[in-house]
Amino acid sequence: MPAPKMPYVEAFIRAIHNSLTFETPDRLAGFLISRQGRGSLMLDEEDLRAYRATVEQLMKEFVKGDYLSRRSAETYLDDALFFALELEATSTAAFEERLKEGLETMRRQLTSPAKRYRCLVRVEGIAPDDLPFRLGKVRFVKYSPAQARQLIGQAGSPDRGRILRDARANLLGKVFAVVDVEARDFDSARILARRQTRTVIDLVNFFYDVTPYNHGWLYLPS
Repeated sequence: MPAPKMPYVEAFIRAIHNSLTFETPDRLAGFLISRQGRGSLMLDEEDLRAYRATVEQLMKEFVKGDYLSRRSAETYLDDALFFALELEATSTAAFEERLKEGLETMRRQLTSPAKRYRCLVRVEGIAPDDLPFRLGKVRFVKYSPAQARQLIGQAGSPDRGRILRDARANLLGKVFAVVDVEARDFDSARILARRQTRTVIDLVNFFYDVTPYNHGWLYLPS
């Protein structure tokens, strides 16, 4: 399959480059975007409309279902934009070279295959003593110290103390649905996992409704 050209992205970046000014405005008005180490841009109303239209086109062209989030599409666009503009003037490459490289990186990001994510979705209404059990592709478990240690083992050393404190305060002993999903970023994985969990909860609650003397239902805390 030939690589997508994304002419609308190239046109947007060129338009920003051609109208770029480093003058400080009398007052800050507009939409601010920035990248650490690459500077900041203040978009006026016209630029903002073009920015949003570009993101919408990216979503339409590359996102089928919920396998990539809008936040990631915006991040990829911002990365290509700031890479091409080179506001901090640390690169000796010409604008055309930077633009080409930024667009190529963006293409790879947008067409990358989905990855497998394991998500934990908090669920209320299940007695922890009844766990674990599985319904379809969703497994319900009580969060245990072993799971906390596994989570801590995957984190960088500066974060381990905070994660352990949070796990003890908010996770241990609570009921979670464990859901494996295919997605291209974490935000999309979380959306898909919650959707699968809600489907299973609706199924369980349907039978709870026809069970005599039952007065409880499963639900998501949020």
